[in-house]
Order: sequence, then structure tokens, then C-alpha cells
Amino acid sequence: MKLSTDHSFHIGEQHLRQGKPCQDYALSGNLGRETAYAIVSDGCSSGGMTDIGSRLVALATLRSLEEGALFNMYHDLVNAPSRDAYLESYRTSLKLETADLLATSMWAVVNERSAAVHVTGDGVVALEYEHALCVTTLNWNNNQPYYPAYRLGKLDQQFQMAHALSQEPFTRTDDIIHADNTVTSKSGSFIVERGMEGMRVYGALEHPEYGKLRTVALFSDGVEQIDQVETIPAIKALLSFKSVSGQFAVRRMNRFMQDAKKRGRGPIDDIAYAVIHLDNEEADHASDQTTDESNA
Repeated sequence: MKLSTDHSFHIGEQHLRQGKPCQDYALSGNLGRETAYAIVSDGCSSGGMTDIGSRLVALATLRSLEEGALFNMYHDLVNAPSRDAYLESYRTSLKLETADLLATSMWAVVNERSAAVHVTGDGVVALEYEHALCVTTLNWNNNQPYYPAYRLGKLDQQFQMAHALSQEPFTRTDDIIHADNTVTSKSGSFIVERGMEGMRVYGALEHPEYGKLRTVALFSDGVEQIDQVETIPAIKALLSFKSVSGQFAVRRMNRFMQDAKKRGRGPIDDIAYAVIHLDNEEADHASDQTTDESNA
């Protein structure tokens, strides 16, 4: 199996108009020869220097993933001391405040055995199969998501109080867009403590109905705020790669922005996405060769 990765981010109209930097960030790459990763972090607009914070959260997440790769353990990342330790180290060495680190943490890891995704905060996850597109949207009430830095700053109780008026302020919505464009949807709401744990999204490498997994993509919630473009069409457009060589996500983002600005104002909020593309044809070809040789 060949795994191709890329990422891109773009400033939104609001921050551009206000003279602020883009507060979304993304990373992607490989963990060794057989595993690929994608990371997205969305900085809080009402926080401090969260353009820096989103980068540091992404880097701390990457360092923790690199440690997890040594033991093939990614599922414990959300509670792993390593990410928080890296983040605290960055904060103290750069003399930053907790408010500067208020940013979400989204990560995906794919290898020949599994595809795992975890989201702390909010955002959108897209799993593109041969015959279906599965989209998971994670949201918090009042646009107040949980950030890993709250734990560092001992602000968990304050965060819980901010959502005290809602019994279930965290929402997960799963949409399956089938090959005939029919949509199957389901959603659920969760108590604040459950949302603070983060949410996992599992992707089967091969689904009995949808076929083989082709793409795993993470999006900041900016993908939901493209002027005159609905979320699902935006995701489809951003995943319509002509090829997956070089900076394929950058090229697609640039073209998408050109088209979006012809329709309206483009992205209202900052947007970031990171992609892992799975090429199973190479693996199938190698398997066919092995079978042919064994039958010779």
C-alpha cells in the first residue's frame, strides 16, 4: 500500500479584514516506512497568540505520535503525558500564556492494518471510500470547544461551568453520502465530560458496502463556513485530486479558493486540512504478481 500525504491552510475573510494572522495550521507526513499521519489544529479567535498556539499544538501532537509509533500505540494519545509535556515545554521556553495555546487537536494515523482518527475540540473528518463518503462533524455549543491547553492551565472546571446550562453541549453528526448521492445521517449529543475526552473516528480499510478506503482527511471547522458553498460540496471539491503527487492538497486548496471567491467571499473563517491518500492498487498489483508466481 502506498500512502501519500499533504496539507494546506488558508486565512479567512474575517481575519484578513481585521489584519490578524491565520490561526489554523496543519501537518502531514510519515512515521517510518509504513505509517502516515495527518494533523490539524484550529486556534481560538478570542484567545491570545493562537496562530502560534495552533502550530505548537500540532507539533506537540506530532512529537507524541512519533513516540507512539515506537510502540504502535496511538489510541492513548489524548491522555498521554507526552503531548502535554511538550506543550508545556514550548509554553515556558517561549514565555507564553495559556491563552496563547488555545487550539484544537485533530490527528489521523493510517497504516496497512488500520485507520484511526481522534479529535479534541471540534472539526470535520472525511473518510472517502470507493462507493461512499463518510463525514463526521464534531461541534460544541456556542462555538466553545475544549482545548488541550485547558488541562495545562487547570481550567477544566471553568470550562465545565461555561457549559453548565446545557446537559449535552457536545454533538457528533455522521453523514454517509452514498454513490447515488442519497444521504444517511445520524447524530448524538454528549455531556461535557465526555466531550472533553475527545472523540475517536474509526475507518475500516475495506467496508463490505462502501469498498476500499481511499482517503482520510481532517478539516478545521472553517470548511463549514465557506460563503455560498455548503459543507459537503466543499469537502468533495477539496478531495477532488487530479493526482496525489507533490503538494496535491495545496494545489486543490488554491483552485478551490479561486472558485469559491467567484461565487462569494470565500472562506469566512480560517480553514486548514490534512490528507492521507491510500493507493491500494499498488498493493493489489503486488498481490496479483505473488499469486501468479506461486501458480507458475
